Amino acid sequence: YSVELIDDMDIEEVVANNLSTVWNRLSTIIPDRTDQEIVKLMMDGIRETDVYAKVMGIQNLPDDERSRIVKQNKDRLKKVIQRHIRTEELKNE
Repeated sequence: YSVELIDDMDIEEVVANNLSTVWNRLSTIIPDRTDQEIVKLMMDGIRETDVYAKVMGIQNLPDDERSRIVKQNKDRLKKVIQRHIRTEELKNE
């Protein structure tokens, strides 16, 4: 038996994510916590590279490299989602 500690997360966000059928599917197909955080940022409409870089722990890299890595990971996650969840399912949530 273990207790999961919630750091820097709003409890309402945790509840909403746990109740969301789409999020339940996403957390199944994207098990990595960092990738999940990136997807949450994308779902929230966050576009700033620096926010993603901080989540990924690459904020100290040069701008061009940081931008490339962030874009590469966002594109990769979008493809994973496209392969596993139909667009209609995302719109209904």
